[in-house]
Amino acid sequence: MPARLRRLRFLEALFALLLLGIVPAHAQLKSDESAIIFTSAAWLDEIQDHWVLPIHGWVFELEPSVVRRAAVMQLLEAKFGVKVSPENEKYFNDRIQYLLADNERGKIFQVNIGSRDFATDPSAANGHFSAKAQFARAIFPPGQSPAWLTVRLLTGDSREVTGTIRLIQPEGVSVISDVDDTVKLSDVLNRAKLMENTFVKPFQAVPGMAELYRDWEARGAVLHFVSASPWQLYPALRDFFRDAKFPAAVLHLKSIRFTDATVLDLFKSNLEYKKSTIAALLARYPKHRVILVGDDGEQDPEAYAALLKNYPKQIQRVYIRSVTGKAASDPRFQALFQGVAAEKWKLFRDPRELDYL
Repeated sequence: MPARLRRLRFLEALFALLLLGIVPAHAQLKSDESAIIFTSAAWLDEIQDHWVLPIHGWVFELEPSVVRRAAVMQLLEAKFGVKVSPENEKYFNDRIQYLLADNERGKIFQVNIGSRDFATDPSAANGHFSAKAQFARAIFPPGQSPAWLTVRLLTGDSREVTGTIRLIQPEGVSVISDVDDTVKLSDVLNRAKLMENTFVKPFQAVPGMAELYRDWEARGAVLHFVSASPWQLYPALRDFFRDAKFPAAVLHLKSIRFTDATVLDLFKSNLEYKKSTIAALLARYPKHRVILVGDDGEQDPEAYAALLKNYPKQIQRVYIRSVTGKAASDPRFQALFQGVAAEKWKLFRDPRELDYL
């Protein structure tokens, strides 16, 4: 069901309850539940002259299921030869707990931004909940307001659940970056290595990429990470970006529910997902000049070349990290970027090769 239709039905149901004098209570976190507020990016609606602040969170219960944990361990070893050992068990436990969590549906929360509270839509089957807060443009004047705002979930107890929203100005530079093998060493081309790097090894940064992105941020760029990794890996990725000293960024990940057919999306081509997610960002910030950064391990070149041809004025640069060892003269790249000016795209191995706009 489309999100707009779900929201309309929710509002219809709420209106009916109001007519009956019944107002659903806002949920509070139970003692065995947890919640996360994800980073998000706000935009200025210049027609309506107000800021739109999207709120996106997840409510779940960590389920210490010995059976399911053992099943994942057996699958990793049988299919990929990846073993969980006393030396790497910490990484496995930290990451698998969110993948095996029980999602909580139908919960309506209150969240706070500044001096105002907002009600969320009911959490969906995957435990995700959302809302869109609006503030008059004058409350956060462009150029005079903080870059990040804090969102607080009203939990009903002493627990602090907070997230951040980036106020992105109507004009500027956006860097939209892939994650796996672009900024994080994942070895996507080797499925066994990918599973090992994802579940039982510490995440490692591609040398030089954090420094590059910090330099670009200092020049005014806003950073987005668009990845096909599931939202369940958000805590691990958040900590990785912090520890590797990447600039604060907005993450755009894939919605996967491990108890229904959406789990199959993990194994589908990421081409259409990348194109649609980035196209939505380009539409949301039409006055931004954009740099796309990815790698040639999967389909970033295909996605970025198509986007570059569809948005030639917005997209200023496409940078592709070479992990296959192929040169820019390879037929794959020559076919993809045929007719594109040479200065608009570049294959690189060392981040120091890259220029800003």
